[in-house]
Parts: sequence; C-alpha cells; structure tokens
Amino acid sequence: MRRSDIPFAVEISDSEKWGIPASDFQRILRLDPRGSFIAIKDSGKVGVATSVSFRKEVAWIGNVVVDRRFRGRHLGLLLVIYALTYLKKRHVKNIALYCFDENIGFYRKLGFAKGKPFVRMRWKPKTQPESPPGAISRQSLTQSLSLDRKAFGADRSRLIRDWLNSKGASMIGISRGRASSYMLVRDYDDMREIGPWVAVRATEKQLSSLLRTALAASHRRPVEVSISLHNFRALNLFKRHGFRAINTGTSMYFDRVPKMGSPAAVLALGFLDKG
Repeated sequence: MRRSDIPFAVEISDSEKWGIPASDFQRILRLDPRGSFIAIKDSGKVGVATSVSFRKEVAWIGNVVVDRRFRGRHLGLLLVIYALTYLKKRHVKNIALYCFDENIGFYRKLGFAKGKPFVRMRWKPKTQPESPPGAISRQSLTQSLSLDRKAFGADRSRLIRDWLNSKGASMIGISRGRASSYMLVRDYDDMREIGPWVAVRATEKQLSSLLRTALAASHRRPVEVSISLHNFRALNLFKRHGFRAINTGTSMYFDRVPKMGSPAAVLALGFLDKG
C-alpha cells in the first residue's frame, strides 16, 4: 500500500460504514510504510489490510476489508497472510488484532487464538454535561507515555505523539500523589472517541471527573469507547454515565496469547485497528 492508495482505502472502508478518514491511513503509513497491503484483481483494487508495529514487541493488524463483489475468493485470507509474512520477517514477537464476533471464525482458520473479549459502547447526549476542572498539561506527556507503556506492554509513543500532533486529538488526565491517569480523546466529523485510557490508583471520583470532562467537550456529538469485558470497574463507570453496548468482539493473537502489560489498568482500549 502506498499513499496513492489512500483514497481507495477510505472508499472501501466507507462502504462498511467504518468512517476512517484519510488521516488515519496516512498515520498508519507514517508508522510503517511497508506494513499495509492492497489486493488487486483484474488490474483493479479490491481489498486492503493494514498493520502497525510497536518495535519488536507487538504488531497490530487492522482494516481488513474486501470489495463485496469479490468476496468468497479468499482475497481477505491472502491479505492477512501477506501481513503475517511481513511481520514474521521483521521478527515481531506478538501479532494481534481486534475483531467483532462475526469474524472470529475467519481468524481462527488463520491460526489466531482468542484473547480477552471487549464491548463497544456509545453515549448519546441528552443534555450537555458541565466540565469539571482537571485537564492534563502537555508537560505531563512523558509521564503519560510511561504509564501507557506499562499498561499496554509495548511502546506506542510514536502513535500517540502522532495523534497529539494532529488536528482533533487531545489528552486529559490527573497526577496526584500515587494516583495517575491519562485519557486520549479523538474527534471525528460526527463523533468523539475515548481511548486509550489508563489509570493507576485513581479514585472513582477522579475517574468520573475525567470522563465528564471528555463528555462535556463532545459538543453534543455521540461518544464511543471500547472496553474489556473483564474490567468491571470500567464497565460500571461508563454505564453510570449513560453508555450503552452496540457491539462485542475479542482480541486475537497469532499462534498464542501472550501476557502483556497490566490489563487491569486499561479502562478503555485504544485504536482498534492499531492496538
């Protein structure tokens, strides 16, 4: 995949109503210019698959989609195999992806094992919440990236810095005593997304304050988030603030499920197509 393929990638992802802007595909190619692939049939582009590597620790496969007119011909399977082959040659230790429930069987055939399930939730504004104090300063970015690395299990600072240097992304958080938390918030044309969100020793009041800050800046747009179904604290927090489930899925790992990071510290998953 090259930069000239981005309009096609946007078009085919739009056909699935994923709403992925060109800037997201540009970001993926900046992080790994050779890790994404286009399927071509009869001289036409018919499919795409992307991957992003976080050094040698883990790589994430995402945005796997084939034109509906060409499905059933194993093109999606071949795209994932190309991505796997590329990542193996780079000696990446762990290869992962997020998928919704209807696609689990497809990835199992390719040798992926099920990890932890997650739920996609959405908040629809009825009234605009007031914003409490507590925004994080950019001077706290180094501390936030260190916190993220410990929770995620790999260094994705390049990705997060890229987001923060782009339009429509911001970071909020707290650092008080032993309590520390950061939340990345991203704005799209028709929605706002929360994640990743990591917290260590933060109180329910502190977490609620951060979430209310994110909701207050939504400008009455829907807000979506992905949460591990094993993190009951996070699930209850989002439910109390009016979030409702819209889909479920699971993380999947090629060959084996590794032990990575500190899952209990991850209140919201980040970047379903990038880890």
